Amino acid sequence: MKNLRERLSALPTAVRRDIHSAVHEALRILRDEAHPAKKILIQWKCENDKVNLERYSSHLYSGTALKVTEVKPHIKVIAYDVWLRNHERRIRLRAGT
Repeated sequence: MKNLRERLSALPTAVRRDIHSAVHEALRILRDEAHPAKKILIQWKCENDKVNLERYSSHLYSGTALKVTEVKPHIKVIAYDVWLRNHERRIRLRAGT
């Protein structure tokens, strides 16, 4: 646990991911012990997991993808057989036949 605390305090700025990772690791270390902080960490993790689920899933399917206007291609699309004939013609010109 001391090593975990030192790693967190060594970070210039502990972001959400670092804190969640540290709590997860602390709970893994305390899994077989009856430590008083274990219950507090479990409660904190459950509450923050709910908040993060809402934070992530509320914008996952917002429906705005269906409101995007279609963008037409600016390039000229030619049929494959036309491209193949032109390609074969170029090959013949290079070969000199």
